[in-house]
Amino acid sequence: MDHADHHASPNATQSKDKIKVDEENTRLLKEIHHNEKALNDSIRDQLEKARKTKTTMEADLESRAQKFRHTLGKLENNQVEGSFIHPSCPFIFERRDSELTSLLATEDPQKLKKTVQQLFEQQRQQQTQIKKLEFEVEMEQGHVNILRHDNQTLKQLTVNMTALAEQEEEYISNKLLKRITGLKKEKSELLMQVEQEEEYMTNMLQKKLNRLQKEKIDMENALEQEQEFIVNKLRSCCCTHQKELDALKAQQQPKSNVSSPRTILHDSTPGASPALPTHPSPALSAKKWSASGSGPSLYSDPASSTIEMLLAEVASLKNRTNEMEKEFLHKAQQCNKYKGELVQFRKQNNMSTDDIPLDEG
Repeated sequence: MDHADHHASPNATQSKDKIKVDEENTRLLKEIHHNEKALNDSIRDQLEKARKTKTTMEADLESRAQKFRHTLGKLENNQVEGSFIHPSCPFIFERRDSELTSLLATEDPQKLKKTVQQLFEQQRQQQTQIKKLEFEVEMEQGHVNILRHDNQTLKQLTVNMTALAEQEEEYISNKLLKRITGLKKEKSELLMQVEQEEEYMTNMLQKKLNRLQKEKIDMENALEQEQEFIVNKLRSCCCTHQKELDALKAQQQPKSNVSSPRTILHDSTPGASPALPTHPSPALSAKKWSASGSGPSLYSDPASSTIEMLLAEVASLKNRTNEMEKEFLHKAQQCNKYKGELVQFRKQNNMSTDDIPLDEG
């Protein structure tokens, strides 16, 4: 029993260590899942920010393009107006031609000079406005180029971040798969070890239970044999003593009337006529079967010594029977204890307990 307890204690320690290792592996797996989720969320947030920035820049680019087209349209309209060409005025060329014809027809140099100055001033203003508009166009083109470059940069950044996210996800997935594979392998090894320990403990307890049951059966058989031997011996002794008593009674019956003890004593004195018979008288037989505390007798008492010897033997056999009963009870308690441990162990491991007999008593 001490050896079994000593062996069960390391097994319990190993089971606790295995439980701690399983808890640590579960905690690490949860932490890895949490880190993976946080990394995926961070990458998604960065991608979402990049998409929003891209959308904002595209909208800004579109607004700048519309503004540029609007400014370009205004510039074209102004150029048409400065060169006296307007699509909404179908008679503008005829009016200009008539004005030029009238100016050429007149001979007033002041008027011609004034008209030329006005036309020159108007041309100079239009050239200034054209240069200004060209500068604005160049500025808008520079903004468009910058926005295009930023858009391309954002697209490249998005592609790079997507590739990086895929690489990170693949790395994390491979790492988790390796970790899960290792944990599954370790779990299967632990399960095999636990099954081996359970099988070993079950076999050991089953052997102890079988041995105790065999010892119990042997002790019961030995006790029955001892009891049967004692009973047979007592019966034979009783039969022997009964036969002796019957023989003594038959021998002590007188052939004639029974004389008194005084007459028998008087006849037994020297000088008496008849001699003593060979068999003892009833008084002497009574003295033989009387108690030992009634005083010393004239004749020896072999029957009483035999009875005392038998009583002493019966007492020793009773003591031995009591000792065997105590030992049997101790073995039965030990057997029940092992049986309870086996039942509890099987219940803890979800094993069947139908093959274990119930406790006796």
